[in-house]
Formats: sequence, structure tokens, C-alpha cells
Amino acid sequence: MGLFDRIFGRKSRTPRRWSPPPASQLENPGILLLLTEPLDLDADAVCRDLAAIEPLKLAPRYATNLAPDDKPPTENTRGIFMGRFAFDSHEIDVVGLNAPVPERVLQQTVEASAWTG
Repeated sequence: MGLFDRIFGRKSRTPRRWSPPPASQLENPGILLLLTEPLDLDADAVCRDLAAIEPLKLAPRYATNLAPDDKPPTENTRGIFMGRFAFDSHEIDVVGLNAPVPERVLQQTVEASAWTG
């Protein structure tokens, strides 16, 4: 659609491809990271890195939503975590699973992605 079409409200002749709304307009935006191996989350290091980005009124903190079992991680439990990082007025929920991503979730992610490679 050209400039004059936008000003005068003319419709474009070419069908528009669906594109997702900007993240700022989403109620609960999310990011899905796919890793080749389980991630051992170092929450203290993440909090230090968040504090180093810019001055904050409140120190970053991490609260886990999983009950500690005081057992060392095994190959099956390594990389499993669930919790929340909070700093100033921001909150980031994180979940780590040592499991394949369901096909339906992966397909929706690809369809909503701006990646064209």
C-alpha cells in the first residue's frame, strides 16, 4: 500500500499476509528458547547481570516455584526449573523443561515468527 492509499483510505489490491501484533500490544508476551541441551539455571548470576544492565530501585530477585528436594540433579531432572525474576516493576517467569517441544507449540511459534530464513 502506497502513501496516497494510506492517506485516502484506498484498499490494497494485493492480499495482506497476516502478521502478529507488536509485543507491546500483547497482554502476556512470551519468548520460547529451544536449546540443544538442558540449561542449568544460575539464578544468582542472572540477578547480578540484570542489576549490571542499569540502575534499579529494587535489587533483582528470583523465587522458585518448585519445592526443593535436596537431591542432586540426575540426567532426567537436569535443566528443570520454574520461577520468577522480579526487578523494579518487571517480572519475568521462566520455565525450563528437559523435554521435546510439542509439535503444536512449535508450529504456532514458526507461524507467528517474523523469521523468513
